[in-house]
Amino acid sequence: MGNCSSCPVKDFKPVFSLKVNTGHVYVDAPQADVLRALDRYLAQDGMEPHALAPDDHPAAMKAIRDVEERLFWVSPRLGAWCGVFEFRYYGLEPDRLAYIDELVGESISNDLGARVLNMELIGGRGVWGFRLLESGRETAEGQHEEAPGKAVLPSLEAFVREHGLANCGIGYENIPGYPARAIDGIPQLGDYIEGLDRFVHRAYRATAQRRAQNEIMRKHLEDAEAGVTPR
Repeated sequence: MGNCSSCPVKDFKPVFSLKVNTGHVYVDAPQADVLRALDRYLAQDGMEPHALAPDDHPAAMKAIRDVEERLFWVSPRLGAWCGVFEFRYYGLEPDRLAYIDELVGESISNDLGARVLNMELIGGRGVWGFRLLESGRETAEGQHEEAPGKAVLPSLEAFVREHGLANCGIGYENIPGYPARAIDGIPQLGDYIEGLDRFVHRAYRATAQRRAQNEIMRKHLEDAEAGVTPR
């Protein structure tokens, strides 16, 4: 089973530290429904639930790849919203150009016929944005930019209050290479997570068929980089 019910979610607190970023999806639906919709979405993508003990959880964001493993924390429904937070980082790779996988929210919204907020929060640049979905269809969106490196973004605070969101965590920039620069992290302390004792941890890994496909793709990419012509 993938929700690791024998492992209290509080044992996973470091994932909310300033060293780790998460994708934010808020769903106007009960937690149990959201979990089932998440399972269905990942199954369609060739992923299956698996048990993951706290000691086996990767400590570094770059230790996992989306095509091999997906890690989520799903909050209870707090007010209108059930929060879905994915362990992710922002990089230059094609599948890492955002903290959030937009398809998670789109799929759940379409599956449940529910309102969903996809949130992108990059505190180091003072940037944040959202997409509001209704039954899988975008009905509103917005992008905001404020002074970088601030622990408080007034427009984000106003949005959080307006919509009654819980557990918004601001990430920091993590793009490698020139002109990368050090940016002070904004603490995201586990002690302040609302409803933490009712969070559910979900771990997924690639099925055997998906792993075989990944290996074929990896070989094709290696051949292309080496200039090998496919037979």
